[in-house]
Amino acid sequence: MISNLPLVSVIIPSYNRAFSIKQSISSVLNQTYNNLEVIVIDDASTDTTEEVLADIIASDSRVKYFKNKINVGAAESRNVGVSYARGEYIAFNDSDDLWMKDKLMSQYKLMCDEKKDVSFCILSRYDSRDNFIEEFPNEKECNQLSDVIYVEMLSKNLIALPTIVMKKRVFNELGGFKSNLRALEDYELFLRITKKHSIAFVKKYLVKSMDFGDGINDVRKNPVLVTDALIYILDENYKDIVKNKVSTSCADKLPLFSAYLSEEQFAERKSEILKYVSYSQIEDWRYIVKLQAQIQALDNTIQQLNEWHHEKDETIKQLNEWNNEKDETIKQLNQWHWEKDETIKKLN
Repeated sequence: MISNLPLVSVIIPSYNRAFSIKQSISSVLNQTYNNLEVIVIDDASTDTTEEVLADIIASDSRVKYFKNKINVGAAESRNVGVSYARGEYIAFNDSDDLWMKDKLMSQYKLMCDEKKDVSFCILSRYDSRDNFIEEFPNEKECNQLSDVIYVEMLSKNLIALPTIVMKKRVFNELGGFKSNLRALEDYELFLRITKKHSIAFVKKYLVKSMDFGDGINDVRKNPVLVTDALIYILDENYKDIVKNKVSTSCADKLPLFSAYLSEEQFAERKSEILKYVSYSQIEDWRYIVKLQAQIQALDNTIQQLNEWHHEKDETIKQLNEWNNEKDETIKQLNQWHWEKDETIKKLN
């Protein structure tokens, strides 16, 4: 058992997550690493988050609750949370994600062993029905990770924010999250971290992420925010992308993101987007997106037809049951009629 564990401050921003935040906080409080504090930043929620958390705040002094007067977004909320943090180390969890009990201890031990200031682990994603989706990073990506992963990070993000643990000093030296970004702010920060620091990697699944389909980084729902964020990331790291000859850089995602923009939205960003990709690439993706939409529409139609078919079968089944009941009723009536005739015959 490690003695004199340093304090870890865990920041959890939340917006309208009354249905899940209590479980998220509990998974942090139940860590085998117990010298921690939980700082909840309620980003001006309009649901019952504050009421839901009242009992856990009252019963555990490690939980601190702060509510923003206005909605400022996840990046700024996390920065606010770190400003309240008293720990030597900081970590982040999302209000709908769960930590395994040994997460903090496993990462802290490895950081001590490897003398690293930052660490991360594997996250497993599940849908709202608790069906497994994927591990992040996946097995192939895990096997390819080097001690310094900045170049790999230029190709794609390999770190999930709820898996990160770092010394608060590192976060403050880098200036925290870019509050001007309303999407991909974690990826942008990880690029700055991995450019300056080697990272300890616990090759173990220690975070369970619940995907409710309303994430801010969903390009289909927030194409402008995601596209703007990616352009910012490309501009900030363009020299290193060219220098390291990253063939599958994050620029490859830009045509996909741009494909979800309306013509007016695209026109506003045309010069920035075409700096990195050709218009033909975007047109190709728009064609693919259109096909995907048509396939989805067909799938919805098939599902509706299957439901109608099921309803028809249920209706036929019900009609058959009624028909059987009718036959039984007629049979009973005939029986009563026969008994009546027999009774009259005996009376005569």
